[in-house]
Amino acid sequence: MVEKIKHISLLKKTGLPVDQFALVGGCWFSILQIRDNNDLDLLVSENLKPVLHTYFDKLTSAERKMIDNSGKRTAKYLKISQSKTPSDFLKEHCIRIDGYLIVKFWIFHEYKKKRGRPKDKKDLKNISKFFREKKHLSEQFSSFPSNHWTR
Repeated sequence: MVEKIKHISLLKKTGLPVDQFALVGGCWFSILQIRDNNDLDLLVSENLKPVLHTYFDKLTSAERKMIDNSGKRTAKYLKISQSKTPSDFLKEHCIRIDGYLIVKFWIFHEYKKKRGRPKDKKDLKNISKFFREKKHLSEQFSSFPSNHWTR
């Protein structure tokens, strides 16, 4: 399923330890086949943060721009999930898809609702359509836990 996520090959190229970060943000649009993600947004553990830059040395400067590892979204995701630390978030609020930790959908959905930009409003309409058409009940998503879609 992660093969649908644009730039996932760049993430593999970095060699980041998969238990120390989660994909958050637009990757869900690619997984749900709503639209392509523009880049990859990461939430990283506090253990990985100090050495994160060393993993990105393997990428060109153009490739680095495709992966946002700035951490600017971390506080918002921790607040929505009520997690105390990034490591807690990784353990409690992510699901594993093809070996990668990915934020549970309901948390991503809440994040989108709180942002409220025109782009986010359009995305929310497309998410509503996805659920209205009951695409989440299709075979490809049958392995997702029930607490993944909603709180």
